[in-house]
Amino acid sequence: MVPQARPVPISRGGGKTRRIAKIAIVTGVLVGLALIFILPFLWVISISLRSENSIFSSASWIPKVFLWANYLRALRYFPFFHDALNTMIITVPSVLGTLVSSSFVAYGLAHLEWRGRNSVFIVVMTHMFIPVWITIIPLYVIFFHLHLIDTFYPLILPNLFGSAFSIFLFRQFFMRQPKSLIDAARIDGASELRIFANIVMPMSKPAILVVLLLNVVWNWTDFFGPLVYLTNPAKYTLMLGLATFQGKHLTLWPELMAANVMVIVPVLVLFFVGQRHFMEGINLTGTTG
Repeated sequence: MVPQARPVPISRGGGKTRRIAKIAIVTGVLVGLALIFILPFLWVISISLRSENSIFSSASWIPKVFLWANYLRALRYFPFFHDALNTMIITVPSVLGTLVSSSFVAYGLAHLEWRGRNSVFIVVMTHMFIPVWITIIPLYVIFFHLHLIDTFYPLILPNLFGSAFSIFLFRQFFMRQPKSLIDAARIDGASELRIFANIVMPMSKPAILVVLLLNVVWNWTDFFGPLVYLTNPAKYTLMLGLATFQGKHLTLWPELMAANVMVIVPVLVLFFVGQRHFMEGINLTGTTG
């Protein structure tokens, strides 16, 4: 009688090791990609803290002497606070207008049943593929006849009607919300406006933050729009002011880099403050029916 071999227990250590190795590889790749993107910004900071003579004479990333006075000298040539105020005058109403109008349209496309809803959604999405340079001339002609050139209105008014990408993000997020809760509110006699304001929007904080951050970055860093519509230097935004500073003082490299850092830092701070909710909103606005 041949003795039967006992089954050899499968070791789970190998699977755990493979998972750890996979996580380590993915983490290493992500850290490497992050360094590739952050190195130029770190180099800008390094130049902004150097003396002008040491920029091309030393390849070291860390300056021997940190010249924080470069930022004060940059403010002499670059009216940062004045241009930042102009930028905020444009950014705040533009972002708020986009949030309200885009979410309102997205609610109608996600939670209201009406004929032709999907066709309208497709039409709205086609606007995402239209380059801004195609519409800039008709818009300029319209604002010219309205005598609004060299004012902030051409940079604010179009945003009050929403954007196709923001509508898409809100609509995809709204489609993931429980419809039973909305139907229960309708049965209780709540109006659509009350459902939108008291139920849908409070549950949409991640999507709101995503749209907020994306539109703040877009308006804060917009160069083409202000370049077309603004002619008075007193109304320049940060991007126009920075371009003007670069054109007049190209040889002042430390001050120029310091001005760039001052423009970029507010957006970075805003992103890092809301990073967790931003990533959550991106994950929850995936493709839904």
